[in-house]
Amino acid sequence: MKDDTQEIWEKVQSEIQDSSEAPASAKSDSLHPAFVVGLGGFFLLNVGALMSLPPVLRGRGAPYLPTFSGKLNVMFTQLRQDAHIAKKLADQKPLLFVDLGSGDGRVVFRAAREGIFDKSIGYEINPCMFMLSLVC
Repeated sequence: MKDDTQEIWEKVQSEIQDSSEAPASAKSDSLHPAFVVGLGGFFLLNVGALMSLPPVLRGRGAPYLPTFSGKLNVMFTQLRQDAHIAKKLADQKPLLFVDLGSGDGRVVFRAAREGIFDKSIGYEINPCMFMLSLVC
C-alpha cells in the first residue's frame, strides 16, 4: 500500500510539474493584448501618414497638418468680432464656411457647431484624409 501511494504521489507531482512548465513557455512566446493593440494602432497611423504623401509628391497639395483646438478657439473668437461678419449676423444674412484642404474635417465640424454659419463645406483631394473625416 505504501508503494502504491508513493507511486500515485510521484505521478501527481510529475503531472503538476509538466502542467506548470507548459504555460510558462507559452506565456513567454505570446505578446500582451494591449501591446498588440498599441502596435496595430501605431502601424495604422503610419500607414495613414504614408498614404497621405502621394498627392503631395505629385504636386497636388500640401501635407496634412492638424489644426489644434487652441488655434480654433482664437480663429472663431476673431470671426465673431469681425465687423463684416457681425453685420451679416445682425442682418440675418446666410453665411457659408468653406475649408479648402479640410484634412480630417475638424475645422469644418467646429464651424458647423459654432452656429455662426448656415452651411459648412470642406474640400479634400486626398482620399485617405477624406475617409478619415468620415470616420471622425
